[in-house]
Amino acid sequence: MLKNYMLTALRNLWRNKVYAFVSLFGLALGISCTLLISLYIQDELSYENFQENKSRIYRLSLEVELGSEMHSAASNMSAGPTLVDEYPEIEKAVRIYGMTQNATVRVGDINYQEPAFIITDSTFFDVFTFELIHGNADQVLRKPNSLVLTKSISDKYFGDKDPLGQELRVNNKMYVVDGVVMDPPANTEIQFAGLRAFSALPPQMSEQMMGDWYWMSGYTYLLTTPEFDRDKMENKLEGFYSKYIIPFQEANSVGGKYLYHFDPLDGLHFNNTREFDLPRGNILYIYVFSAVALFILLIACINFINLTLAQSSRRGREVGVRKTLGAHNSAIRR
Repeated sequence: MLKNYMLTALRNLWRNKVYAFVSLFGLALGISCTLLISLYIQDELSYENFQENKSRIYRLSLEVELGSEMHSAASNMSAGPTLVDEYPEIEKAVRIYGMTQNATVRVGDINYQEPAFIITDSTFFDVFTFELIHGNADQVLRKPNSLVLTKSISDKYFGDKDPLGQELRVNNKMYVVDGVVMDPPANTEIQFAGLRAFSALPPQMSEQMMGDWYWMSGYTYLLTTPEFDRDKMENKLEGFYSKYIIPFQEANSVGGKYLYHFDPLDGLHFNNTREFDLPRGNILYIYVFSAVALFILLIACINFINLTLAQSSRRGREVGVRKTLGAHNSAIRR
């Protein structure tokens, strides 16, 4: 019986080549477009999903008045460590400096330009989930000249050699590799080719950064406790402002609004409201592409059904013969 159905279907397709091609091609094209759009949407919504502590990580942003009101993704370098010391709700802080700057790597007499050899704290691997394949997460980035490379950069400069202990000149300063990390996946906003210890900054520059509460020089990420409440925490910062910010404003004759906000890591990819932010996605595109995908699939289905119904009248003889031979209703509908 099944063989008979298959033969009949093939004969009908061959007899009506144009209708068959248009209906099947239209349905296949519609499904293909829908699947491609779905893959794009899935990729956009997957940002930071690999981070084990994603729900507990926040980026510190700053709302400040400097002639005009500004909401900045960057913040001052002293805020993170001070918040960890002052509030038990905040477990760890990691600062990132130079995320958008290229680095010059010198090997022999040749200079190479590499993206984002960022400067960060030794708590980087305590906050973020990036796989360290060489080195110990508790020991890397502890010394001023320590360097962690991504696997692709390590392979580029050292090949099959053991990278640990190797020296590399970055921005005219010699560093020693004490770790190698897997390359950051595409679905993260934190992209880098290498990590340098925060203590690598010149002492004078580091001292100025730590003392200037208005110098928005880098990004600060905070690992909070499971009980952390963002709104309650922002309300609790009045004492923090009184202790640190107001004395700085009075000493430097500055004033106006100065407020910290905690932006969830899992929402950063679609947050385009902050100054000094990195390129991000747009949640509007997700809504638009979702609607387009549904519309394309609906049109493809309607087109297929209409063309199939247009051919149904020609199958009256086949249905009549099947009924005469005692076919059940389920067999006739196939």
